[in-house]
Amino acid sequence: MHSDSLLAEWVQPQDFDDVRPAPPPPPDGFFDGLAVGDQVTLWFEAGWWPVKVRAREAGGTFQVGSDVFPGLSRQANATTLRPNWRWGGKKAGWTIADKK
Repeated sequence: MHSDSLLAEWVQPQDFDDVRPAPPPPPDGFFDGLAVGDQVTLWFEAGWWPVKVRAREAGGTFQVGSDVFPGLSRQANATTLRPNWRWGGKKAGWTIADKK
């Protein structure tokens, strides 16, 4: 029998620090403080990708690109960007990695 439903996989983690919650929204003023060369992550093709700000553009948009994935270069706005979050475990929580 054929089904169009997606498969689901349940995994029991060994350590609950392996299961991290979604990161918080960007802090107030985060996008105002972004400069050329800052690292952020970009929502692209159903995933978050590390990119650098290449230019600030009018209307609150940014030109971003990847050193690792040369073909990933695009114009992005705040809805598709977020800080370069790092998970420090349950005790430390989410922190923003150094922007440079």
